[in-house]
Amino acid sequence: MNKYRYKAKDRENNIVKGIIYTESKEELRKILESKKYYLIKSRKLINLTNINKKTNLSDFVFLCNQISIMLDAGLEFDKVMNILKDTVRKAYLKEILERIYLDIKNGEAINVAFSKYKIFPQLFINMLKIGEASGKIEYVFKNIKTYYEETKKSKNKIKSALSYPVFLLSVGVLVMILLMYKIVPIFSDIFSHFNSELPMITKVMISFSNHMRKNGYIYLIVLLIIYITLKLFTRAKKGKLFVDSLKIKIFIIKKIYLYFYTYLITYSLELLLISGSTLVESIDIVKDILGNNYLENKIENVSLEVKSGLKLSISLRKMNYFPYELIEMISIGEISGKLTNVLKIMCSYYDAEYKEEINKLTKKIEPIMILVIGILLMIMLLGLFLPILGIMDSVSSRV
Repeated sequence: MNKYRYKAKDRENNIVKGIIYTESKEELRKILESKKYYLIKSRKLINLTNINKKTNLSDFVFLCNQISIMLDAGLEFDKVMNILKDTVRKAYLKEILERIYLDIKNGEAINVAFSKYKIFPQLFINMLKIGEASGKIEYVFKNIKTYYEETKKSKNKIKSALSYPVFLLSVGVLVMILLMYKIVPIFSDIFSHFNSELPMITKVMISFSNHMRKNGYIYLIVLLIIYITLKLFTRAKKGKLFVDSLKIKIFIIKKIYLYFYTYLITYSLELLLISGSTLVESIDIVKDILGNNYLENKIENVSLEVKSGLKLSISLRKMNYFPYELIEMISIGEISGKLTNVLKIMCSYYDAEYKEEINKLTKKIEPIMILVIGILLMIMLLGLFLPILGIMDSVSSRV
C-alpha cells in the first residue's frame, strides 16, 4: 500500500489537505470523490520504514498502556490515535499508528485497521473485534496489557529455567575441549620423554586429543550439519509437532509445561469471556495462541465437540491431559453459571504452581549438572596426573 499526500477542494471550494494510504492514484481519486472532494494534485511519498518487521512485545504493551490511559480520560479513539502517532519515537511505530489513525478516520473498523500489521497479536485483534461489538473497547486495552506482561514473564521463567542447564553443560564442554586442544598435548610431550607405561585413561585421552587436533574441521562440519538439520526439522510442520509433543511428555519438564499451558488457557478463556466473547469463540481463539501445535490440535477437537453441544469439562476430560481438579472446577462453573469466576481462581492457582515447579527444577538440575561436569573434569585430571605420580615414584625409587 502506498502513501499519498493530496490537495483537494470540497463543495464550497475550500482547500483540503491530507494523507491517504491506497494502492494507486486512481484509488485515491475514488476515495476523495466518495467524500465529495475534487482532487487538485497528489504526491506519492517514499516509505522509509519497514512496518511489517517483527517487533518485541514491549512496544506492543507500551501502546496498549498509553491507549488505555487516554481512553480512561474520556478521549475518542481517533483522537487517541492522533495524539499517540505524534508522541512515539520509533519510526516504524509512528508509520503504523499514522496509517491506523487515517484508516479509522476514514470509517474503517478499529479491529480491521489494527489487523493489517504483524506487531499486533491475533488474540488482541480478536478481542478488539469483540470489544467493538460489545462496546467494551476500553476494557480490552486495559486488560490486554496485563495479559501479555504476565504471559511474557511466564515464558521467560521457563526459558531461563531450561537454558540454565544448557549453559552449564556448554561451559563444561568448552573447558574440556580447551583441555584436549591445549593442555593434553603439553602433557603428552612430557610423557613421551619417559618410558613408563601410561594408564589406559591417559592413552585414550591422548589418542582422542591427537585425533581432534588433526581432524578438528571434520568435527566442526559435523556439528554444523547437525545444527542445520535440527533447525530445518524444527521449522517443518511435522518436526515442530514432534518437538511440541516432547514438551508435554519428557518427565523432567512435562509438569512445568502442564501447569504453564493450563495457566495460559484459563487466563485466556477468562479474559475473552469477560470481554463479551462466547465460549465457542473463546476456545477457537485460544487454540491459536498456545504456541504448541500438538495441544492446538487437541483443543481444536474440544472446540468441535463444544460446538456440537458437549460440555467443556467433559470434552477436556476426554483429552486426558489437564489436571483432574481443573476439570472438576470447570464442571462446577458450568453448573453454577460462574465459569469466568472459576477460571480466574484456577488461573491464579496454576500460575503459582508452575512457578513453584520451575524453582524445584532449578534446584534439582544445578547440583546434578555441577556433579556431572565435576566428574568429567576429575576423570580428565586423573588421566593427566596419574602418569606424573607414576613417573615421580619411578624417579624416587631409582634415587
